[in-house]
Amino acid sequence: MGYSKISKVLFVVIVNTFCVNAQKVMPFLGIGQNINSSFERSGYFNLSSGIQYDLNTYSKPEVELRFFFGRLQDNTTYDAANPFLAIKDVFTTFQAFNWSVTPNFSFPLDEDRHWYLAVKPKYNYANIKASDVILVYEGGKTLRSEVFRTGVSRSFGLNVGVVGTVWSDSFDAISLSLFVDNANFSKVIKRTSDMDVDTKYNLGFEVTYYFSFKKKN
Repeated sequence: MGYSKISKVLFVVIVNTFCVNAQKVMPFLGIGQNINSSFERSGYFNLSSGIQYDLNTYSKPEVELRFFFGRLQDNTTYDAANPFLAIKDVFTTFQAFNWSVTPNFSFPLDEDRHWYLAVKPKYNYANIKASDVILVYEGGKTLRSEVFRTGVSRSFGLNVGVVGTVWSDSFDAISLSLFVDNANFSKVIKRTSDMDVDTKYNLGFEVTYYFSFKKKN
């Protein structure tokens, strides 16, 4: 089954689940960063959206879509005879759409269950795209070309965080968490086979907000 078909099937499942079980479903939005010194601003970023299903106190499974994006540190080649003369620049950017599912194990941290520890082992499926903009400087002229690469990654990850309710009269919640993914984006991002770019097991952090449509009694 292709990536587009998988996305359509998951979208239908999400919509049906929300419509039938709105009282138990919480949609969420999040933002995060994977720390990696090979990228500008010391890492690459992600935006996330999905739904959480309140199965019971200790299990709140989630389906999530994350959009990763980032840019490698600029790669400049200098003339061998003149180390101050740039003869080539390569600018690499990447993006990835990643579906993930997790059983989301929840452990209350207080008697009123306003706070709990969330442990999320995740299965990830990512569709990756990368592009190089190459500038070659020859005799006062700049020659420009582009190279595009695509690929997929199937991987596992782990997210651990603390979740707390936001308002006293609703179930809205916010999560602060650390995560590690072993999504192998680098096999697509790398410009050449000998580049030292490794995206496996990058530590990251994120903030997620859960929206509730149910008021507390």
